[in-house]
Amino acid sequence: MLKDWNKVEQPTAEEVDKRLANAKNSLLQQQIAMKEKKLQVIVLLKGWGAAGKGSVLGKLIKNID
Repeated sequence: MLKDWNKVEQPTAEEVDKRLANAKNSLLQQQIAMKEKKLQVIVLLKGWGAAGKGSVLGKLIKNID
């Protein structure tokens, strides 16, 4: 099984930053569209206690609340 394993190359820090910036921009555009159309949204997060879900939720709804 390990003979067939191909190591995946890790992206560079610059590539990670670029992907994150693109994802944030896409999320913002979707949030703006939701707010303009007055859509109701339910956000579900699952995870361990004290894992930062509240912080993530706050950032997600900041632009649509």
